[in-house]
Formats: sequence, structure tokens, C-alpha cells
Amino acid sequence: MEELYNLGISHTTILNMLEQCPNIKNMTINEIKEKIEILKKINCSNYQIVNIISSNAMYLDKTNENIIKWLIK
Repeated sequence: MEELYNLGISHTTILNMLEQCPNIKNMTINEIKEKIEILKKINCSNYQIVNIISSNAMYLDKTNENIIKWLIK
């Protein structure tokens, strides 16, 4: 979860995200970085990445394969 703080997501927002998706507290830094990298590859800005992740905690809980399939549609 350290990576979420590194993105600039506030502690309060992270607590709200954990309420929506408790699984994210068990994610490794690499797993979170992979999700961020997917967004960077489709040219999301850092601002957009923070907004996507902080407003949709379930994004982090999806497999990379499912995210990519969803993006291709």
C-alpha cells in the first residue's frame, strides 16, 4: 500500500478504498506498480491515474489480464 501513498493518495482516501476493497491491503508493491503501468501504457497522466485508482478501488483487485481485455473492448 506504500505505493498508493507514493502516488499522492491521501490517508483518508486509502481508508475509504480499503472499505470498498479490503483485498488491496494484501497487495505487493509490484502488483500495484503493474496496475499503474497499465494505465501509463494507455497514456494516462499521473493525475488521471490517481483519480482512476482512488475513485475505483476495485481496479486494483482485478487481474491484469482482465484489465487489458476490458481496455481492448
